[in-house]
Amino acid sequence: MAQHGIRGRLEPLPALAVWAGLGLVAAGCAAPLDDDSALTPPVASRGQAATNAMNAMNAMNAMNAMNAMNAMNAMNAMNAMNAMNAMNAMNAMNAMNAMNAMNAMNAMNAMNAMNAMNAMNSLNLGAVGAQSTVIDNFAGYTFQQVDSLCPATRLPHTLPNGVAVDLILPKFLTVKDQLEVVKDASNQEVTVSITENGLPKVYRVLAGQGLACGDRAYRPFFLSPTPVGSTVLKSYEVDGDKGGIRYMCLKLFDASTNGSRYFCGKGMLADGVTGYAVKRFTQSPRPFYVSSLTWGGNTWNRHFEFLEGGLGSIAERIPSSSQTGYALDNAWNLNPRDVHLDGTTATSKQASYLGALALKSATNRNGVYVSPYRNANVTGGKAFSSAELNQCEPGYGTYPDLATDGTLEQGILPRLWVSDWYANPYTGCSWAADWGLTEAARSTQTFSGISGTSSCTVFSLGGTNPYTMGINLHDSAQRRCPTWSNCDVGSFCCAGSVATTQGITCVAKTDGSVWCWGYNNSHGPLGNKASAPSATPVRVVTASGAPLDRVVTIFGATSSNDYAMLHFCARRSDGTLWCWGEAPSGATPYAAQVTGLSGVEKAGLGMWHSCATKTDGTLWCWGNNWSGQLGDGTTVAKAGPVRVTSLGTTVLEVAAGYHTCARRSDGTLWCWGQNQFGVLGDGTTLASSVPRRVTALAGVVAVSASSQHTCAIAAGGRLWCWGSNQFGELGIGVTPDSAQFATLQRTMFVEVTALGTGVTEIVTANNLTCASKSGIFWCFGDNSNRLLGMGKAGLALSAVPSYLSGLPHDVGDLVGSAEHLCIRRKGNGALHCWGGNRYGELGSGSASSAPSEAPVQSSVLTCD
Repeated sequence: MAQHGIRGRLEPLPALAVWAGLGLVAAGCAAPLDDDSALTPPVASRGQAATNAMNAMNAMNAMNAMNAMNAMNAMNAMNAMNAMNAMNAMNAMNAMNAMNAMNAMNAMNAMNAMNAMNAMNSLNLGAVGAQSTVIDNFAGYTFQQVDSLCPATRLPHTLPNGVAVDLILPKFLTVKDQLEVVKDASNQEVTVSITENGLPKVYRVLAGQGLACGDRAYRPFFLSPTPVGSTVLKSYEVDGDKGGIRYMCLKLFDASTNGSRYFCGKGMLADGVTGYAVKRFTQSPRPFYVSSLTWGGNTWNRHFEFLEGGLGSIAERIPSSSQTGYALDNAWNLNPRDVHLDGTTATSKQASYLGALALKSATNRNGVYVSPYRNANVTGGKAFSSAELNQCEPGYGTYPDLATDGTLEQGILPRLWVSDWYANPYTGCSWAADWGLTEAARSTQTFSGISGTSSCTVFSLGGTNPYTMGINLHDSAQRRCPTWSNCDVGSFCCAGSVATTQGITCVAKTDGSVWCWGYNNSHGPLGNKASAPSATPVRVVTASGAPLDRVVTIFGATSSNDYAMLHFCARRSDGTLWCWGEAPSGATPYAAQVTGLSGVEKAGLGMWHSCATKTDGTLWCWGNNWSGQLGDGTTVAKAGPVRVTSLGTTVLEVAAGYHTCARRSDGTLWCWGQNQFGVLGDGTTLASSVPRRVTALAGVVAVSASSQHTCAIAAGGRLWCWGSNQFGELGIGVTPDSAQFATLQRTMFVEVTALGTGVTEIVTANNLTCASKSGIFWCFGDNSNRLLGMGKAGLALSAVPSYLSGLPHDVGDLVGSAEHLCIRRKGNGALHCWGGNRYGELGSGSASSAPSEAPVQSSVLTCD
């Protein structure tokens, strides 16, 4: 199955042909690693990827072979480009007086504004603005740099039901339905010949209009198979030689040649505008579709997609000779102007297009392998059809994910139903609740497919159920809660995952690389095979010195003011775990793979041990075990992972200090290991080498552990803590008194009543606890490093939640240690840190002996 990603990146290939005096480069698409489900596809799912690769290879070979034959065309094109100054640099289009549409585009004035109003589901946003601090000339940037530096267009909107959302358009792939033929100086059309499927095909060169980088106009070129001389320019993909757009070309920088050239991506124009509607004050996106989008006197009504990337992209047909399996053939040929050839009735693909858009892009993930279906294999007398969307594709029989009926809610939102995973509060995913999505019924089907008779679990299409389409994730896929992150220029937009420990900050960038800065020693917690501290980012490498790549999530160890225990782990897109710094088998100042461990989902790093959950729900731990913190019933250290067998296959989350706690899918919490201060929550201070349930605490949705206390969010969003209270880190309002030992600890969980209900996130560090409620963060405990925030410099500690002032309003992910805390903003992904900065861990580029109570926006890590 091909990768149907949300955002694609063009990787340059060798030059394919000479066009207009510049290199024309066909580009494949590789899903970025800003999401952790971009796993290597199983063998059974590689059919379409192989077909795409073969098509790309054929095109490349053909284009290379046709260089000589195209010499005259290239010269004609060069004459045309030289004569038309606007096309020489792609940024001087204002000089083309004959192109009134482009003049209107650059001026951003009224362009057919009434077109949107006449459309059935057009959307008029009024004279709203978009950010303007963006680049508008791509020729000096690689595709990856454009992807990082270009913010998507984000527009405020209120749905008819009163729900406030931000409409997120693609970064630079939105184009108007106005195309013009490019001609040379002798008034002849410019063409390019490409060999596809062994046959040469002549493409016309067309010019279009687009919107990019928030609110900037740009001028893309398109390659169309429409006949030369045709006055009918189809803006969507159709059969064979009947017309349409097949490639979109942008002038970008090519690092391999140190110059600019045209890069072309294969895809199509959808009949409308697609994007995400993100519910205000959440990170929950839903796809939207409108036939026209109008604001500020400008109308945008077409959307181009690259073949394996781009928002809601629908790939073109695969030739009949290359069809493989069920959903690998015409599954994504779902332009709304096309029709289904199902039996004797040719039905519109409008509903299926909307359904595919919703199913494929709803979860905002890249590299996710899916199987869509609208026909049950034996339901309603319908047999398997290679031209339709059929269920039970081999390798996709376990995880029904989303269902739809292909209709719109609130005028623009494709209607969705969800699997029980999204509706289960114990997953910690609020997406279904944020959007009021209901659960869809499932069924088991027995079928005779290309691999013989088998069974699969799918959504129950038809009958009394309203949904008519479903989607299954691949059997080895990992579900993810849909989130959205948008970045402005100059912000921390390249950070995909952030982790901290004592005096160190590490970031996994969206390109899969890992960078750390701050403290370092001979154990190498910076992971760069060195021992010197660094106030600027250094890249984490492997034993060979090669950069650690394809990282999607990073985890930091809980700190306890002991610099000998510092270590990090990172999960790569293939499900392996790589760690550096202090390790059970000895310090490794570089990233080393944890052998014998695959399919990793999450990790929890303690003082001298580590644990990881796998996608199958099992829990594995390794490291020191003097208090039984590995949970295997012994106190013998283990250099490699051992399974915590007593917890079965239902573990969702793990947290660790000198002890370990695991949250199960039934909402129960289990802890084991060292029990000083009562951190196990069982009413004693006795250690345990096997998991003990934290009894009477039900509906747990999150857990966090430090070396001296533990906290959990349970039913109703209530926060409960237990263990040491020496600095008020339990948040129960008791002022610690060394003369009264009872005030220093709690061996049973106590509620942080001051926060009430609705707590959604917790972080524990040594002597400190922080929690998020309604987008506002509160901290309590030790303030020696000014972690309680602005205005609290004279406060030694706080035994009750203290509001963190001075933070942005859209506070998101919080990570922290005993010395410093960091948050990521939801709106633009920027990173703000405060607290100790002895080694430059705040990201300002320099170290300081004085802690900062004011958040410092990290500037040391850039996206270029």
